[in-house]
Amino acid sequence: MALLYWCWQVSQRYIKARTTVKGADSEPTADILEHFTSCAAGVSTIRSFGATDKLADRMHYHVDQLSTARRHFYMFNRWLGLQMSLVGILFTTGTGIVLLSSGSVIDASVVGFSLTFSMGFSQAIFKAINTFGMLETYMNAAGGVVAYSELNTENQGGNEVPDDWPSQGAVEMKDLNVAYSPDLPLALKGASFTVQAGKRVGIVGRTGAGKSSLTLSLLRLIEPQTGSILIDGIDISTIRLNSLRSRIAFIPQDPVLFSGTVRSNLDYFQQIPDKDLEDALRRVKLLAEKSSGSDGLFTLDSPISTGGSNMSQGQRQLLCLARLLVRNPKIIILDEATSAVDNRTDLWIQDTIRTQFKGTLIVVAHRLRTIASFDKVVVMKDGHVAEVGVPAELLETKGLFYDLVQKSDDRELLASIIIAGERKLV
Repeated sequence: MALLYWCWQVSQRYIKARTTVKGADSEPTADILEHFTSCAAGVSTIRSFGATDKLADRMHYHVDQLSTARRHFYMFNRWLGLQMSLVGILFTTGTGIVLLSSGSVIDASVVGFSLTFSMGFSQAIFKAINTFGMLETYMNAAGGVVAYSELNTENQGGNEVPDDWPSQGAVEMKDLNVAYSPDLPLALKGASFTVQAGKRVGIVGRTGAGKSSLTLSLLRLIEPQTGSILIDGIDISTIRLNSLRSRIAFIPQDPVLFSGTVRSNLDYFQQIPDKDLEDALRRVKLLAEKSSGSDGLFTLDSPISTGGSNMSQGQRQLLCLARLLVRNPKIIILDEATSAVDNRTDLWIQDTIRTQFKGTLIVVAHRLRTIASFDKVVVMKDGHVAEVGVPAELLETKGLFYDLVQKSDDRELLASIIIAGERKLV
């Protein structure tokens, strides 16, 4: 009984230590995979800036952390082996003493069998404890699967909408209060404004003001606690998510492309004629015409690497824009979609939107130049809609928008664009 109690105490300590070391092993493993993936995707940039040695040292650090965790794991494993060897020695010694003290009562063959069996006892106990330790460690993965299965999924129910919805593209937001979680503070606090059909609206503000939260609310990626959003008079909280998200076009800051061809990225289900796809590419100036050179341009059969790594940031944005033009939506939302491109590409994208798209445009702007000529500007501050109006009017009131313009590096250019836009409207 004493030996069994000893084995039980050793097993409890070993399993606890093994679980802790397994957690310490998982983190550097994830860091190594993430670092390798990032370096493989940006190897040309890394070599251009001469950061090879720095990133190699970073990989060595992650490998050192992993080897440290695994070294402790093998130390605990050998400690368990030592403890079980001691148990086996004591058990075998005790068995031998009992058998030899009985004299000629027990047959010699039985004594030999008993000693042989007792000598394998420690190995059997070691395998049992080690196997149970592996089982408990790997059950953490099963626990993760169970936790994912218990996550609340989005409600896919709701009312159907007309086939031509939204037919106009008018957006109205009423006293919207939004939080990312019930136990977190509100990201939007009583936000209210109206976007008329076919107008271009820019949303500006400092970091954390609630700009992206507003666009996520339009797609119901975060559900409002109170308030409502109406699109063409229909409350979006009452309709099916699939209907809402398939009728509103959204371009994030990092464009999403899939490995395949230009055709598969524009029309994955192959429902649109090639001539329409080529027309969309031509409208965003990406189509390689037969009569001209094809440097930097593409055909429908041009290959696209994973994530669009064989294209520039601006080309990826333009290809996503072509994908939207194929669908011809009434509402387009851009969440700082041009913040990672140069001014020339930004102007190119904005010119494409202005000339090729006639619906409602809502843009979360990183550069004020992007929205300086828009019909309306919404200025966010601490989750509130602080100012709403025409850029020229907001500039004259010398409020938050005026402060943003004055703190911009190209404030003279912004002022000239805004004034020119006002004169054009007049």
